[in-house]
Amino acid sequence: ASIYRDGDYVWVVDENSTNGTYVNGEKVGSSGTPLENGDVIKIGHYTTLKVRIKAEQAAVSGKTNSAKTAEISSLSSKSASYFI
Repeated sequence: ASIYRDGDYVWVVDENSTNGTYVNGEKVGSSGTPLENGDVIKIGHYTTLKVRIKAEQAAVSGKTNSAKTAEISSLSSKSASYFI
């Protein structure tokens, strides 16, 4: 599976895996599935990840811009976080 960001959206795509990739129990196709805050990704039999998407405000040149940050955290026994 691949997880990538496209503008304000974060996507997961199944790369023709043997055991499949699922978001909230729904199979992910080759065209991908957009992720939302709180989604649970299951990759194969042993990897489960939790999605956290947070809107952030940033001041740039006196203007306030909003941006989203995505954190993908492992729900397995080993702790890991991935920021996109």
